[in-house]
Amino acid sequence: MYPVMLNVKNRLCVIVGGGGAARIKAAALEKEGAAVKIISPELNADFSGLNIEYAAKSYEKSDLNGAFIAISATDDEELNRQITSDAAELGILALNASCSEGSDFIPMAYTRSGNITAAVSTNGAYPLLAQKIRSEIDIEAYDKICSVLKKARRAILKKDIDKNAKKALLRALVTDEMIALGKKDTAAFERAVRRMI
Repeated sequence: MYPVMLNVKNRLCVIVGGGGAARIKAAALEKEGAAVKIISPELNADFSGLNIEYAAKSYEKSDLNGAFIAISATDDEELNRQITSDAAELGILALNASCSEGSDFIPMAYTRSGNITAAVSTNGAYPLLAQKIRSEIDIEAYDKICSVLKKARRAILKKDIDKNAKKALLRALVTDEMIALGKKDTAAFERAVRRMI
């Protein structure tokens, strides 16, 4: 699998299923600005608080018309495979939430703070491990570091020095020692960065 981040903002994402797995996927997609549509005869999870469209019906291939992503999240493996197959025929990215085999993508466990998004995947082998690894990343500290480095990078790129000197300076700002300083004391890190550039 090739790891990417998909822009789902204002794009139709159809989820077939009304249980807990469908609810988790719907919440994640809605958070990213997707237009989420749930197809299921009934809802077995609490979807309240989510801005989604709900069609209380059984799945039909035409439910995928216009979709960017199709997610099968039912208890019926044969139906899940059918949805994935239908999506492939229609040129729609598909995910079988219960089995990554045959899926076009696998969602990653991710966390975001400002300019930093950290995503972890076990390629579907053990999603709870991905969530555990994600929880160990100090994303807020890295976001503070990134804010300082973003300004520094702009200043370095404007400097009247050769390309190799710029690359060396950019690398020097992200050594293990500099990152450790940034995690420990953002203000001291910012002062050190200013001295270096």
